[in-house]
Amino acid sequence: EWSSHAGRHLKIFKKSGATLRLGTVEEFEKNIVASHVPPRLQKVFVDEVRRHVATHPETVEILIAENSGDVIACFVAGNIDEACGSYYIAGFFKCGTEKLHAKVGLIDWWFARSTARGYTTLNFGHIVGPRARCESGIGYSNFKTHFGARRVWWPRNFWRGKFNWKI
Repeated sequence: EWSSHAGRHLKIFKKSGATLRLGTVEEFEKNIVASHVPPRLQKVFVDEVRRHVATHPETVEILIAENSGDVIACFVAGNIDEACGSYYIAGFFKCGTEKLHAKVGLIDWWFARSTARGYTTLNFGHIVGPRARCESGIGYSNFKTHFGARRVWWPRNFWRGKFNWKI
C-alpha cells in the first residue's frame, strides 16, 4: 500500500550504497544533534528512547542507516510480541542527506523485520489530522501516510487498546 512517491524514494535509497545495521542508544544520542529534529525536541526524543530502553530493553530496536561510515538516519522501534505489533518511538535523518532517503530505507527494513516476526500491526505513532488547525506536525504526518498508514482519531489521548479475543 505504499505510495508511488515512497516507492521512488526507496529505489533511490537502495541505489545510494547506504547500509543498514542495528545500533545503540549512544549512537542515537550522539547523532541526533546533526539531524533535522529541532534542538528543542532532541532532548524529548532522547529521553523517550532512554525510557523505553530502561523499562523494556529487550523490546527496543535501534535501526541505523550508514553511508561511508557516517550515521545518516535512525529509526527506533518498540516490539510487542504478545500484540503481534511494533511501534515507532523516535527517529531522525542527518541534515544534508535528505536526497538519500535513508529514513524510507529504514522504514522498509522495519516492515521486513516486523513481517518476519509475524507482526500484523505497525504503529507510526502520533499523526495530526488531514485538516490540522496549525502547521505543527503536518509534514511528518503526511510523510507517514505514504506507507499505507491510516489516520485513526483517538479522542483525548494518543493511546488505544487492542484486544484479540479467541475462543
